Amino acid sequence: MIFCKIIIELGLIYQTDLKADTDPEISGQLDATPVHSHSELFNSFDIVPEVYLYSEFVSAIIAIVRKSLGIAVLPDSYAYHESPGLRFIKLPIQTYLYLNWRAQDHNPIISNVLKLIF
Repeated sequence: MIFCKIIIELGLIYQTDLKADTDPEISGQLDATPVHSHSELFNSFDIVPEVYLYSEFVSAIIAIVRKSLGIAVLPDSYAYHESPGLRFIKLPIQTYLYLNWRAQDHNPIISNVLKLIF
């Protein structure tokens, strides 16, 4: 088994009036150390969120946000996701993304992903 840890940046996605052209101001007590959990992230802003759902399915998360049922913290790559009615704010925060794969697996997809990362 091979293990890899990379750092990704995060952003906040929320439902908005399409006419709005400014984002809410984001500020907090942050340092350069990546956060390890949602609680660590929100603690840095002195926020205690009411979390009702954790999901690995981004399409479900985006659908919930689109219905104005909450906000979501997602990797910053979702800033490029076509989502009318939603706004993405890049946060000054990073976190870790962990990748694992079998050393004996010679699937070309794995080597293509590794080329993108490294």
